[in-house]
Amino acid sequence: MTLHQFAAGSALEGAEAGVRVRIEGQEARHALSVHRLQPGEELLLADGAGLVGRALVDPASETGKSPVLVAEVLELSREERPAPRLHLVQALAKGDRDLAAIETATELGAASVAPWEADRSVARWPAAKREKSASKWRSVLEAAAKQSRSPWTPVLQELVGTPALARRVAEWTERGALVVVLHEDAEDAAAQVFAGTEAEDVYVVVGPEGGISEKETRQLVEAGARLASLGRLILRASSAGPAAMATARAVWAVTAS
Repeated sequence: MTLHQFAAGSALEGAEAGVRVRIEGQEARHALSVHRLQPGEELLLADGAGLVGRALVDPASETGKSPVLVAEVLELSREERPAPRLHLVQALAKGDRDLAAIETATELGAASVAPWEADRSVARWPAAKREKSASKWRSVLEAAAKQSRSPWTPVLQELVGTPALARRVAEWTERGALVVVLHEDAEDAAAQVFAGTEAEDVYVVVGPEGGISEKETRQLVEAGARLASLGRLILRASSAGPAAMATARAVWAVTAS
């Protein structure tokens, strides 16, 4: 049976085998009250940046209003993120389709996620609720990382509009990254574009339900992005990004073998 994984935050920093670490708050409650882990049971602790510890629940753990999970570290391991690193730029979408997209992207190993308020985005992040919306995205990323037992939690970038995204695309491409904008009218297949890159960082840009406007497409291409298609069928905002990421992983696995 796969061990349950919990976010350790900075608790693993400087830790080594035999050391007891303390985790408080929601993660402690989740481990002790939801999963009802008992002293002596094993679990995984991850810092979200590649460090994972296998640990035992210590009898000093406390439930109640202020739960505290105390765990003895048995062993630590650090995993390097596979290259190329994949990043998702996801346009805001209605019906939580954007949340579904970033959840699956996390399971596929996304290094970062950037929310994009595109011209045709129906969903918006009003200034007064921006931090609350970002917190919701962050919670989805953390939960998906735990569920998939990923050593990494994607970095959540700041919300951008199209002008700011175009500036970022220019910066990314200047550093040698590949930026792929998924577009139904693109002449190049995404698989071909992914196969031909030697970039260490690959950004996948996904538009909203209404698609990316011609003006936005022009701005992003002029900034250095490439258009690519996933085929004749049109995918939803919730599935396009993960489908492209899975395609990239499959292509790179074949070329590496």
